[in-house]
Amino acid sequence: MVIVPDVADMFMPLLKGFLVPRAEAINAIDNLMNQIPA
Repeated sequence: MVIVPDVADMFMPLLKGFLVPRAEAINAIDNLMNQIPA
């Protein structure tokens, strides 16, 4: 959801480099999941 307070000056942030393949980030994902309390 994008909230735009001024429709005269709209922009959409770029997502390039934001998402990575799961295989490249599996260790970071596992570490994060282990730190979240159950």
